[in-house]
Amino acid sequence: ELYLDGSKVSLEQLKSSVGIEAEKTKDSSVVLTADKDVTLDGLTKIIDAIKASGIKKVGFSIQKK
Repeated sequence: ELYLDGSKVSLEQLKSSVGIEAEKTKDSSVVLTADKDVTLDGLTKIIDAIKASGIKKVGFSIQKK
């Protein structure tokens, strides 16, 4: 499952929404939070979609146990 600001979205919806924000602010960035169930392939697809939308800075939020 993929969420953007708390709402469930598809990968295409994510790409579109992030693209709109990227157009508004030239130096936009995204912070990803993932749980232990995400696969490397899934994470790669998400990062690729974000970068294809014009975002150049992608960070990760990591929580210690």
